[in-house]
Amino acid sequence: MPGLKMGITESVDIESLAYGGEGIGHIQKKVIFVPLTAPGDRIHVKISEDRRNYLRGTLEEFELRSPNRAVPLCDYFGDCGGCHWQHLQYPYQLEAKGKILQDSLVRIGKLTASEYQWLPPLPSPKSYGYRCRTRVQCETRRKIVLGFCRARSREVVPVERCELLPPFLNETLRRLQEVLNTLDYLPDFSEIEVLTNPDAEEAVLSFQSSSGLGDFVTDFLKVLKAHIPKVYGVTLETDTGEKKRKEDFGNCGLDFRFSFVPSPPAARPVSIEAKTRIHTFSQVNLEQNRILQKLVCDWAEPSNEKTVLDIYCGMGNLSLPLAGMAGKTIGLDNNPHAVEDAARRLAGLRGSIPPP
Repeated sequence: MPGLKMGITESVDIESLAYGGEGIGHIQKKVIFVPLTAPGDRIHVKISEDRRNYLRGTLEEFELRSPNRAVPLCDYFGDCGGCHWQHLQYPYQLEAKGKILQDSLVRIGKLTASEYQWLPPLPSPKSYGYRCRTRVQCETRRKIVLGFCRARSREVVPVERCELLPPFLNETLRRLQEVLNTLDYLPDFSEIEVLTNPDAEEAVLSFQSSSGLGDFVTDFLKVLKAHIPKVYGVTLETDTGEKKRKEDFGNCGLDFRFSFVPSPPAARPVSIEAKTRIHTFSQVNLEQNRILQKLVCDWAEPSNEKTVLDIYCGMGNLSLPLAGMAGKTIGLDNNPHAVEDAARRLAGLRGSIPPP
């Protein structure tokens, strides 16, 4: 491209957002992606990558700031690559994500606007502090640090507090880092996953390593339980490159209770208990999950004459609420543990929710 060199700075108007929250602009009719920008921004951007069909750039300074921008609540935002939307006001985030989905339906799904009914996105009751689970990277420097990878990198950004996590989950991570730095031996954990029930303040942990703990397993579990008493289960995963091994200690699943009132308002409330294991998929936003369950029940209009087929049912997140109102419920999934948990809950659910 004539006159365009790597490292030069250009003035760009940000026109839209890509999946993942990067701003999209144009330089000499070529698309450029710029993180941490918003439509309405006019910026100076330094070109960092020049590919055949697009450019990438880094924000240098603003000429004009978009009215859709917000001040990120997180101190690590922009350095940590864990999330990408905090620089945008939440209502605009919903609008932008809706536009991205509509574009995908047209560009990838080859649908026209007349072939589907568009409904606006439903906002989450919480825009911060909503995640019930997280996966952090573990790295040994002068001490063991926990954090998230920098965007487009494997470098770990140490994080003391994540604003997307509720207080109990942040406190669990804080105590966990303290525990790891009091050990007499040095575990080679590379990744740690934490599943919590913030309401009951219970947690399950999973540790990944390349060599395991060997004879230190018992001591490690005792120290962990002493410092974080609300941890009810621990999974240790060892991957040597040639062989994978997984050991569970304690109860590696948590019970969650969901309740909502289907439409119309006169309908009986639905209340279910579902078990989620540390390696079983589950929605990370519990409040938004309740909205999803209610919406599916309202749209499905279950009755004794209907059969529910839930493909990729997982632990029964959507099929369990419908099971008490439908004549028959069938769930399919390739995770045997999830199916086992769903079947056990379904057996206990039969007859407990009277049909509407």
